[in-house]
Amino acid sequence: MNASTLPCWLLAVAGTVALLAGCSTAAPLLWHEAESYTAAPPSALDKTVDDRVPASGGQVLYSVMGKEGNTITYDLDLPADIPDAVIHVRYARLHWRETMTPGIMAVEVAGAGEPRKAELAFDNTGGWGTRQQHFGLASAALGDLKAGPVRLTLTVVKDADQNTDGFFLAPAGVAIDAKELSRLARVQITSDGYLGLLANSMVTRQTGGARLCVAARSFTGTPGEVEAAVITKSGGRRMELRQVQSSAAGTDGTVVVEFAWPEVPDGDCTLEIACDAPKTAVTADLVLAGQLIAAMEEDLGAIEQYVSGLAASDNPYRGVCLADLEHAVEYLKAGQKSLTESAPARTAWQEGLAEHEGRILDGRMAVTSIRHALAQTQETIRRLKAGEHPYEGRTGEMRRAYRSASDNALIPYRVLIPEAYWTTDKVPFVYMLHGGGGDENYWPEMADGLLLEMLNRAGYVAVMPKWHSRNRPSDVDVPQLLELTMKEYPRIDADRVYCTGISMGGFGTYTLTTARPGTFAAACCVSGTGDADRADRLKNVPLLILQGGSDGVVPPAGAERVAARMKELGQTVEIHVFPTHGHAYYPEQYMKLTLDFFGRHRRTAGQ
Repeated sequence: MNASTLPCWLLAVAGTVALLAGCSTAAPLLWHEAESYTAAPPSALDKTVDDRVPASGGQVLYSVMGKEGNTITYDLDLPADIPDAVIHVRYARLHWRETMTPGIMAVEVAGAGEPRKAELAFDNTGGWGTRQQHFGLASAALGDLKAGPVRLTLTVVKDADQNTDGFFLAPAGVAIDAKELSRLARVQITSDGYLGLLANSMVTRQTGGARLCVAARSFTGTPGEVEAAVITKSGGRRMELRQVQSSAAGTDGTVVVEFAWPEVPDGDCTLEIACDAPKTAVTADLVLAGQLIAAMEEDLGAIEQYVSGLAASDNPYRGVCLADLEHAVEYLKAGQKSLTESAPARTAWQEGLAEHEGRILDGRMAVTSIRHALAQTQETIRRLKAGEHPYEGRTGEMRRAYRSASDNALIPYRVLIPEAYWTTDKVPFVYMLHGGGGDENYWPEMADGLLLEMLNRAGYVAVMPKWHSRNRPSDVDVPQLLELTMKEYPRIDADRVYCTGISMGGFGTYTLTTARPGTFAAACCVSGTGDADRADRLKNVPLLILQGGSDGVVPPAGAERVAARMKELGQTVEIHVFPTHGHAYYPEQYMKLTLDFFGRHRRTAGQ
């Protein structure tokens, strides 16, 4: 059952653990947002604040602490004495490698009476804060704190790499539990209480009697009036939501308010909720998908029925698109499940690499991809029924698949056909390999489709397969799709064939181009290269290397060795090591450099 269809009181009771046990009068408590710091390490990444929807205010202090000994400081003003104070830091951290151990930070408080020192241990929370369940608390006793100006300093003792939402300073008698806040998909925390949206996803069903559930908690008494309104992104229509139920849940004084959804079509909207005690407000971007969910069952049934019949038919275009349609059925079924159930957990390795490679799951982009795949599949079937070629004249991004020559497995990929393809004699082609935390959706869904726009403007055909060197015969699959694409799209210029990839895809790019140097005019490896001893095979393949100087997954030393070896051999190589960049892909910067580099190189005669 989808969480959006559950009664609000059941959601609240299931997730409630007392935040302030037995506290019904004013408590000397302070909450401070981690991103509101006084000073950060000089060596911090250029992105010290990052968006995380489930965090208080939707932002966290990004993992910027870096080396041991680095500090971050906060200047506070305690409005009252806090006896037997405890610091509770709300953070998200993933142990995605087996060798990882809890990070340690020293905390020091000065200016609140006697100086206080303690240590905080940051253990695994299961993620980096893209879901509300990823957040935990690290706590330490500080002793009595006096009212007035306070400087709080956090110092890295050991590997304190985490995304930090903020911290509480509260009396020891005030029990704070991470589970209380982990049920809220969007929340604003203050020193007086919190207000948040009860949900498992920012994709919401607004049809069939579904309800919007809001939780309010006052640290000083009973929560006050809660109001909600929704503004559609298309047309800017504002609608006040009607409250249909309000109930207390648990023993901590949380109030859960249930609102009825108005008649509103699918699409993006902004939700505004507000409370007068605590006096705070929350704004959240939601994706309404109730009509899509309702229609998909019938649409999927019709598609599946047609595809099952196509396999045994004599349609002349069956071989062109049967694998595509078989994959479409699998993908749309999984998409329907993702809209109505909680997303399946990925392994820690997948989550960790996805985070470091910049792959953030986005509900709106997922719904957009599902809609796009559904429309593409229906158009393909319409063409087949009309006796037309399924892809002739079509442009834009398409979801496709092929059968592996090694084991007949169905391998999905996404292909971009630029607007200029059908009116241009020859067009360039780039083969794009994702990293170990990604899949075929990594490149096209990055930054709201920004890479696709850049590639379309530059006139490139781009193929983005799902591939994994650890569990697939990539030495067969990757070349197979390369050859298939060049056969299916004969306008591709054989002298302007390029390859790029990030992380595992960077290593894959290096492996593919050194194995088949006669195919490629140039290549770009991002956050991953390979054995410098193979560099002599790139005699006629110019190589661009993009590398984060602060990359903790693939350090820059390997890239620098390859670049040095190619220069020693007199080959064409450019390397850019960005001191503040980590392991992620930085689309506007990296893709611009890549396209500029590719544009300067063609395959040489006799290559």
